Parts: sequence; structure tokens; C-alpha cells
Amino acid sequence: MKEFFGWAHSDSSIERQTTARHLLTGKFEAPDSASETWINDSGTLGQTLPPTGEPPLDVQKRKSEVAVVGNVRLDEPGRLSDRIGLRPPLNPSESDALDIKLVHAAYSQWGLSFVEHLQGAFAFVIWNPENCQLIAARDPFGREPLFVHDGAKDTAVASNPNILRRLPTVSEKINETRVADFLMSMHKDKRATFYDEIRRLPPGHLLVTSDSGTTTERYRTLSSSDKVSCTSDDEYAEAYRSHFFQAVRRSIRGGDHLGTCLSGGLDSSSITCATRDLLPSSRSVSTFSLTFDAVPDSDERNFVEAVHQTGEYDAHFVAGDEEGPLDTADELLRALGLPFPTSNLFLSGALYRAARTAGADVVLDGFLGDSVTGHGTTRVTELALRGQWLSAIRELRAAARQLGPSPATYWSLFRQHVSGPLVTEPLGRAWRNFSGKPLGDKAARRVIQPDLLRRLNWEKRARSYGVGQPPPVREQVAHEREVTSWSLGLTAETAVRTGRYFDVSVRFPFADEDLISFCLALPPRQKCRNGWTRVVARKALRNLLPESVACRHGKTSLAPVFARGFLDLNREKLRAVVYDQIDKARTFVRPGAVRRLFHRCVEGEASHHEIRVLWNVVLLTRWIALQSKTM
Repeated sequence: MKEFFGWAHSDSSIERQTTARHLLTGKFEAPDSASETWINDSGTLGQTLPPTGEPPLDVQKRKSEVAVVGNVRLDEPGRLSDRIGLRPPLNPSESDALDIKLVHAAYSQWGLSFVEHLQGAFAFVIWNPENCQLIAARDPFGREPLFVHDGAKDTAVASNPNILRRLPTVSEKINETRVADFLMSMHKDKRATFYDEIRRLPPGHLLVTSDSGTTTERYRTLSSSDKVSCTSDDEYAEAYRSHFFQAVRRSIRGGDHLGTCLSGGLDSSSITCATRDLLPSSRSVSTFSLTFDAVPDSDERNFVEAVHQTGEYDAHFVAGDEEGPLDTADELLRALGLPFPTSNLFLSGALYRAARTAGADVVLDGFLGDSVTGHGTTRVTELALRGQWLSAIRELRAAARQLGPSPATYWSLFRQHVSGPLVTEPLGRAWRNFSGKPLGDKAARRVIQPDLLRRLNWEKRARSYGVGQPPPVREQVAHEREVTSWSLGLTAETAVRTGRYFDVSVRFPFADEDLISFCLALPPRQKCRNGWTRVVARKALRNLLPESVACRHGKTSLAPVFARGFLDLNREKLRAVVYDQIDKARTFVRPGAVRRLFHRCVEGEASHHEIRVLWNVVLLTRWIALQSKTM
């Protein structure tokens, strides 16, 4: 878990030794004494060192040899090691060094096709001095971040955009298109960042730079497995349990002091209980949970404590209602270098900070569980579409009984899953298209400079990403689209980078490629049946979880926590941004409209969605202000 970069350059006027050292210095990476660089005639690699200060031996020191730096955690390193013939280390603490050596060995054996043999969480850079190639790759889900600058005379790849910003060849010109997407809450472009000259390497892609130019190609996508051949509910449940435990086992590998972010939901509770089950009783498992005494409707302590009663845990509770998002926004903006899409990142940061204070080096998070396992509710829409009305009505009635039987509940579900997607919403889209009504977020449009969207032809861009198109009415398509959506990937990437800032490795067992492939292949009735969602997971893990958690419907909302922190606890900081600093963002937003929205929010007249619109504007303003001071 380190920051790293690779840099291929042809400009002899740049003093590379000094520049390379500078790239890994600064308040938000390691100090100069805790980094190392490797310089060839036209290639440079660098990385921060682990806390011991000892090099992990993944950079070959001789200029004539292929060199590799990166963050790599392979799913089954033993199998790959056997295929390549590389002896695994006897000391488990050397597992990280083994993984990066396996990347080196795989490249030596298979050339550029080596990425097809890798599976796990990884982002790395290879420099081959023989053919002057810089090679970079990122895992198919994008669990490890990787950013790229591709200029006229150089190409650089790094784990953190702040590293690339220090290159003398990189301009800090703002990417107006990404700003517009952000303000309109459209997170679909897997490449764009807030800088014109810095982009992401998309998940599942391989980048190769040489004297002839730079190419980027997709080498693998997440897809459903063709090996699922279960014939009964019990077989599906057993297969799910096997894949899930395998995912958790892979996630805990290499961790000395393990922790989990335990919210009390089905996913985080499953991960916590599985971790305890997999580890010997002599090893501690720490849990980190948020409490909200001031917002009791969002507090889930009773579910958390039910999990604690299933085994021995070192429980830590973190008050989540004593700070607001603006209390840590500047710190996180400096660390990440970019505005972030997650309004509740201040809560995640509080958990990661507590984990590091408690000595945890690896934290498992249940994020993605809902999406990967799949709620399966589009199954009801699909039943109605196929004319299986009795089955659809039966499912709606069963769901209504779970949520509180009443005619209002039933008709709400009917509108949500049947009449809405099949009738009302298509008619509404047709009318909007016919009448020429603009696409996108109405509340955001009120505060954005109108010429910005026109100048960027934003509506055409939004349509190219599917905005305004009907959602899938078939469960299989809906499930795959949700799992592969970039909004999920971007949120996961942000969490990983935030954890790294707090010196904690944040891992998502539900991002396991084999588990995702299995779940995408599940029949819809294994996800939604008899009023229950995530049916297969509940059945598979029913003996692992406390009954109160296994039988939960839905989850509490953190929107009231965010609104209270943002509008009440941070009122004066918010007012200062809206009245004293908003002109810094005048190119993108209308200050008067922002101030009107501010008053609607603090007076309790705005919806939670409008509060999020205000938050995006405020976060962007603070980022611009910090950028002008050079973060």
C-alpha cells in the first residue's frame, strides 16, 4: 500500500533526478527520506516505502533490467506461482513482495498478454528499458486507482493525481466538461478527471507507451459466469456461501491487524462474521461502527450489537454526529486532489482514522454488497412484461406484507415496479423529448451557468452516456448495468484513496471478480422471491448472522445525518463559502442562485436532493480555492 509513479520522457532539458524526488514529496505523500526512485535514460519509476523504510524489492536496481512498481494483491498467487515456477516466500509478511514479483515474472513469460493471467486488486507500472516501453494496468473492477498524463514529450502514470500535478510538463487547467458532469451528478466517464491533462486509466485496461506512441486497450470486462450449474435453492445457497467466503479469505490476506466497517446491515455484518469465522480465535478482529445519538432514526447500534454477540470482537464506536462534512472537506480535497462524489466521505474518513488509531492496517467494507448480490426487484417488472400478472401481483403483495401491509404500500410498490417503468415513465420521456425539455437535474440547472452547458453541448454528451434512456426492464440486464456502473467504481476508488491517506488498506470483498461473475449468473428468483430481496445471500448465510440482521428489510438513511452536519453544525463555514468564496466558481455557477438555494436549505424548504446540489457547488468552490493556493 504505497504511492508510486512511472514516467517515460524524451525532454533532456528536465533535471530528472531532482524532479523524480520531488514527485513523491509533500504533505500528503511520504517525506523524501521514505521514497525511492529508479532512473533509466528515458524512463523513471518511483515509490514510497513501507513504514519500515526497507525497499520491498520490487524495483530492480540495474538499468538494464525490467522494473515494476505498484500496489498488487492477487487472488490466488500460489496458483500463478506454480504456473510460472516462482517459489513462494516462507514468511507470510513477504506476500506483497511476492505479488509484485509475480507480475514481473508473468510479463517476462507472456509479454503483453500477461494481464490476462492476473486476477485480484492491482495497479502497477512496468518499465522495459530494452524496448523503452512503459506499461501500466488496472484490475477489472478498478479497486486500485491509476492516473495518466499523456503529453507531447512524456507519458506518466501514478497512483495519485497529486504526483502527476508536480510534473513540470503538466498544466493544471481545469476540465470544464468534468465540472459540468459533477454539478449535474453524472458520473459515467471512466477516464475524465477535473484536470484537462490528467485522466484515469479505466478499470480492466492496459496502457503501453513507446517511441511510436501510447495505446490503451481493454483486456477484460466483468461478466456473468458460464459455469453456474446449480439445480436447487440449496445448491445455489451453498455455491454463494463458497464464493463469498473465498472473497473474504482473499481480502484478509496479508493483513496483520484486521478490522471491518460494521454498520449492522446485511453486507457489513456478513463480512464481519465471516472474517471472525475464518480467523483463529487468537487473532483479533476489530469492528468500527458509527453512532448517531443526535439522529436516532439513523442509528443502527442494536444491529451492530447483535453481531457482536456472535463472537469475540474488539468493538470501536465512532460518533458520527459531532462533525459535519465541511470540517474535513479541505483535508480530504488536498489528499485526493479532486472533488469527490461521496457526500458522506467525512463519515468514512472518521472510521478509517479510528481504525488507524486502533492499529488496524486492513479494513474490510461491505460496500457493493447490495449491487453485486442484487436486489432483483426488476424481476417483478419482467414478470409483468411477460404477461405473468398473477406472479407479479403475488410478489407485490408479499413485499407489501414485509413492509407493512396497507393499500398505500401495495400501490406504491405497483407504481415503482410495474406501472412506472412500463407505462408512466416511458410516456413521460416521450413527452419530454417531444416538448424539448432539457435533460438532467433541474435543481442543478438552476445554479449552473447556462452558457456552460450550452458551450459544452452537454445534453448531447449526456445522451451518449444513456441519460434520458429507459432503464432496463429485464433483471439480468439491470443487474449487470448496476454492477458495472462507474458511479460504484468511482465511490470505491475514492474510499480506497481515502483509506490510503489514513494509512489503512480499505478492501471490498464484494468486488471479488469470481463472486461478481457468479452473482451476475444468478436466476432472478434467487435474488427476489416471496417479498424478500437478496434471497440467496440470506439463505446461504442464515447460520452465520444473527436473525435480526438476516431478516432485515432495507436500511436506515444517512441523509438526515449529512443534512444536520452540513446545514446546522457547519452553518457558519457554509455561509462563508456561499457569501465570501463563491465568486471563485463564477465560471461554473451563478452566485445569486447558489445563495437563494442556501437560504432554502437552511430554512428547511429544500429536499435532500437540493441539499446535495448545494454540497456539490460548495465542494467545487473549496477545491478551486485550494487549487489556487497549490494543494
